[in-house]
Amino acid sequence: MTPAGSYKKYIKFFTGIVAIIILMKPISFIFDFDESKLYGIVNQMDVYGNESKMNDNQVVDYYNLSLAEAIKIELSDRGFSIEQVSVITDKDNKLLSCVVYVSKKSELDMEFENNNIKKYLFQVYNLDNHNINVVRR
Repeated sequence: MTPAGSYKKYIKFFTGIVAIIILMKPISFIFDFDESKLYGIVNQMDVYGNESKMNDNQVVDYYNLSLAEAIKIELSDRGFSIEQVSVITDKDNKLLSCVVYVSKKSELDMEFENNNIKKYLFQVYNLDNHNINVVRR
């Protein structure tokens, strides 16, 4: 029984390393293969595995930046003077909270602007009002 999702590739990676070690033990006697070399290879493979974890984090960061930029563009296209948008997502990339920074130059009433921004983010991203903060700069 294996867990679904992102852990599947790590389990396959780990079982692959175990299989290599098991298969290399009997073969190492034939070719006079030193065990320290085998552990060096395994450690090197582990380093590559950690690099892929860093790349996963970079992908999440890029997703968050792209989502924030998309929200900024969508709100700007609707007539709001948006300076910046900041988002927080969970491990499944579900939007948890959003902070929208509105320009002080905006001529719209702040309460009207807050309500319409929150209404739009609720309709499009299904984000509750208490998870949306609109800040005027």
